[in-house]
Amino acid sequence: MPAHLFVYGTLLKKLNLPCYRYIQKVADFVGEAKTHGVLWDLGNYPGLQVDATAGAVMGETL
Repeated sequence: MPAHLFVYGTLLKKLNLPCYRYIQKVADFVGEAKTHGVLWDLGNYPGLQVDATAGAVMGETL
């Protein structure tokens, strides 16, 4: 199992949305984070394709 999970969008702690409150039951907030990648429009939920040559995507680590 991964030790940490990178989240962005509606899963951010600072937004305090129901989806974050759900995930916080099983994961602890570690801190703000960023990765490099491309966000894709997949309809209701965006997808992140990690790409070291792309722009930064800001998020948080759980």
